[in-house]
Amino acid sequence: MKKILPIFVLSLGLILTSCTEEETGGKEITPANFTASAGSGGITVVLTWEAPVDNIDGYILYFENTLLDTLDPSENTFTHNPQGQVGTYKLYAFLGDSLSDPVTVSTEPKVTTAQLTLAELNAAGNSGLGFTQDWTATTYPMADPNAPDNVDFYFTDGSSGSTGTFQYLASADQVVNATFESGKPTSVPDAGWRVNYITRTAPQGGIISDPTTHYDFATTNSTYSFKVVRGTDYYYGTIELGSVSQTECTIVTVKVQTIANLRIIGQ
Repeated sequence: MKKILPIFVLSLGLILTSCTEEETGGKEITPANFTASAGSGGITVVLTWEAPVDNIDGYILYFENTLLDTLDPSENTFTHNPQGQVGTYKLYAFLGDSLSDPVTVSTEPKVTTAQLTLAELNAAGNSGLGFTQDWTATTYPMADPNAPDNVDFYFTDGSSGSTGTFQYLASADQVVNATFESGKPTSVPDAGWRVNYITRTAPQGGIISDPTTHYDFATTNSTYSFKVVRGTDYYYGTIELGSVSQTECTIVTVKVQTIANLRIIGQ
């Protein structure tokens, strides 16, 4: 049975006041290990948590300060369809008229806005695009022995020189695909590259359509959807290109949804 606490609504939104442990008679009523994961198809968010140390009367769940539901004390999971929106979930436990401190989890993507430049594979400069441990997008040299561990995509014209007619953003594994990359430098490692997916398609309604191709044309002022592999999981995101020439391209913005297999990237 759901229980609803009195909530004061002000012109600036919903204001909730949490209590101290002293105000709950020494009871610890704050939930623990509040996490978000991808639901079926990667378009819903599954929230899970652990019950507080002491007994409670129920939970109150918010998404971006909008009340989602009040829940029984026996419940520890909730599936939400945010319709392509990203933001912060906030969970309270309540005992009588007292609220716990909130626990929060966010679905906001990691965003890199510093302009990046990728050189064509046979030109001078870093041709590889990958991510640091915290999912910040950065460039890497393709000839480095550790490049297969760092690079997810690279910029190429798919030919032996750096002045080909067509330029591409390609999955890192394509650098050893003889039918595509006929002129890779001899210094580029021959094995160990990750297999990723990219397509020149912007998300629709804040949701990334699952890319199925390993490379696509690099075009000025275009948005690409991608998924990169990490172990048995995929991570989805977008790349916004600026200018593209035969020898280099600029990347304006990269977004990565850091929750595994979740295709929601936001409007």
